[in-house]
Amino acid sequence: WTAVKPLLENTLDFLTGDRWSFTFLPNGPSKPNSVGGKLRKKSNLTGVDSVCLYSGGLDSWLGVKHLAANGSNPILVSHSYPQDAQRQNYLYDRLGLTLQRLAFNASPRQSGGANDTTMRGRSFNFLAMAAVCADAVAELNSLNQVPLYIPENGFIALNAPLTPRRIGSHSTRTAHPNYLSLMQELFDIVGIKARIQNPFWNQTKGEMMLNASLSVDDQRYASETVSCGKWKRKSEQCGRCLPCLIRRSSFHRSGITDTTKYTYSVPQNFAEREGVKKDDLLAVIRAVRPTTPNERLAKALKTGPLPTANNDRQDWLAVYDRGLAELRDYLISQGIKCD
Repeated sequence: WTAVKPLLENTLDFLTGDRWSFTFLPNGPSKPNSVGGKLRKKSNLTGVDSVCLYSGGLDSWLGVKHLAANGSNPILVSHSYPQDAQRQNYLYDRLGLTLQRLAFNASPRQSGGANDTTMRGRSFNFLAMAAVCADAVAELNSLNQVPLYIPENGFIALNAPLTPRRIGSHSTRTAHPNYLSLMQELFDIVGIKARIQNPFWNQTKGEMMLNASLSVDDQRYASETVSCGKWKRKSEQCGRCLPCLIRRSSFHRSGITDTTKYTYSVPQNFAEREGVKKDDLLAVIRAVRPTTPNERLAKALKTGPLPTANNDRQDWLAVYDRGLAELRDYLISQGIKCD
């Protein structure tokens, strides 16, 4: 780990927008010898061939369905804060699958000193636990490498800043190609047998829903997934933040009725009401206005570097364009001017 210290620090610098420094010490805590204490049960990894992040969000739920339909047998790894766990379990029960799971609660609390509640490094913990699973799967099933799936639509994975001020720590990079590339380099050097893959990197959220060919029941369950970053406050999705607007545009793009209960049911409601925060809506309206290809390229690169292979880079730019078009079409359908 000392040898990869600069890489580890650069990786977390890029992910969070903070500056990190690590010091590695000997004689850390030993791994548990057996299941006990607060651990509920032991996972049976026989026949498990991959690892998939499972949050209870729309993308991860579609990802699990996609993997199972294509013959994969992943173990699902979840951050399970209390409300998240309830939704994750509810949606899992409706998948009709029997898959192994690892759920944990990485609550940002410590005794003494200030608590870190920014959550900007949360996805590093998520990938770290998935890496533990991947190594266990590799060892117990004699595999040289284990796919580690991060189901995330390409538009939000790129997460280009909608306005000039939405950069740095204001723009998450959980599934950004540069972050995942850095994590893969880290895994390879220290010998973690995981191969990070995002099966939806070249699809928008609406395209993911279209390609899933959801049944009538599944269309209803899709509305019970969670996309809103603020929903824990009231156990209700706001409908006005950027993730909610992308979610709503994906339902519109796919032609699937969105029965999600939003605090603000229709964008006009909070576009016109006084005293309602409109930052995300105004930023989206500004972002979807017609621009030149060079202007869009400049925005896409502000979050971080894209792959140097020309085909991959063009595909990333294309999914960014289509994601903006989905948002624009949805807002126009709701009577909001985007000129």
